[in-house]
Amino acid sequence: MAVVTVAFVLKIMFYKSFRSFKKIDVNGDHKIDFDEFQNALRMLGSTSDESVVRACFDEMDRDKTGSLDSEEFIRALRVR
Repeated sequence: MAVVTVAFVLKIMFYKSFRSFKKIDVNGDHKIDFDEFQNALRMLGSTSDESVVRACFDEMDRDKTGSLDSEEFIRALRVR
């Protein structure tokens, strides 16, 4: 079984960035919290453990609010 990394999943998500943002934002508050982010990665096949996912999320959360707005999300995907 192949290991799917967070970086690989994020590259896939880049191509569908804004549409992906809307799908990941399950509660519709225009922000992606950690649980929504982690669930999206799992649905896409990520096998990375929670500490790796948390580190990636924290790096993407530039303003340290504990959630990603669409700008942070799309910016992070562009640099990957």
